[in-house]
Amino acid sequence: MWSRGKAGDRIKGLPIATDSVENTFEAAADQSGDLIKLTGSIALAGMLAFQLEFVINKLVKRWKMESDIINLSTKLRNNRKVSYKIFGNENENTIVYFHGFGSSASTFPPDVDIFNKYHIRFIAMNRSGYGESELSRKCSLEDVADDTDELLASLGVKNVAVLGYSAGGLYGQIFADKYPNKVSSLNLVSSAIPLSRKTSKYLPNNWNIIRILNSHMPVLSKMFFQRFSKKLNGNLQATLQESIDQMVDADRKIALDPIMGEIITKGALEAYHNQGIAVYYDAVALCGIYPEFAPYSTKVNIWQGGKDKVWTPATSQYLRSKYVNCTYTTFNEEGHLLYLSKWEEIIKAMFN
Repeated sequence: MWSRGKAGDRIKGLPIATDSVENTFEAAADQSGDLIKLTGSIALAGMLAFQLEFVINKLVKRWKMESDIINLSTKLRNNRKVSYKIFGNENENTIVYFHGFGSSASTFPPDVDIFNKYHIRFIAMNRSGYGESELSRKCSLEDVADDTDELLASLGVKNVAVLGYSAGGLYGQIFADKYPNKVSSLNLVSSAIPLSRKTSKYLPNNWNIIRILNSHMPVLSKMFFQRFSKKLNGNLQATLQESIDQMVDADRKIALDPIMGEIITKGALEAYHNQGIAVYYDAVALCGIYPEFAPYSTKVNIWQGGKDKVWTPATSQYLRSKYVNCTYTTFNEEGHLLYLSKWEEIIKAMFN
């Protein structure tokens, strides 16, 4: 017969059974938590290993890329030494690169895969006092054009695509305007314009200040670049970080990339290694007399970052009025370093 008491005992026994289940669940949950933590640790370790492998691969690739780019120097007129970088010997598409202000011929992405893809021979010359180029007290915009022409002639180069970045854009303009028959295209990225009273309405405030100082108080201008050189060489990381903190987001992202950051750092050190005198003379040249040549007109490409604070969209408007048939491309979210993020796109457009 069915027994009510036994049933009651069974009912009373349920809590004990429930406690056992709860204990089992708690134990399982603890184990599950440990398993999740372990899995998370493994995943984190995997991510770190992947990131480390990624960085190592990038550095190895950088080393391989740099090994194909040769550092050379030669003597030009007046027995002056100029240093330059070169990739390739027989490629049909030759680029001559004019570096930026307070930078050097080292500041380009040394991606030889891109050079090979587009059959590029790449030449980048250090201006007076930059890198291992001999410092010359008097070196005008036109002198740099003549130096470049002499270097190219010594290498047997008869036709080039000109690539000018930042202040290098102004030097590139002079070269193309003076030697138009030797230029297949003029390519200006975040480019400078002449520092003169005539162009003052287009110039950002910092460049107008440099223009006024060089014209009326050159001693103060020279002291500024000497002090910055001392600061940079005395406390490199802090000075670079201060500069990075002042950048727009797009530029900051580029500068914090391990390889791009190394390129930028190397350029700054090669520019300011001689107490800032080379950069000062460079500023003097930028403020000098602008040669009156007919504007180069065969093929002109202009690239501008919408958030560039160094050479703003207003300065590119000046260039568009000078090179009326140019192809103008603006990247609204990019800053002054857009050439480092859009390198292949720029290279490709130069020969299309």
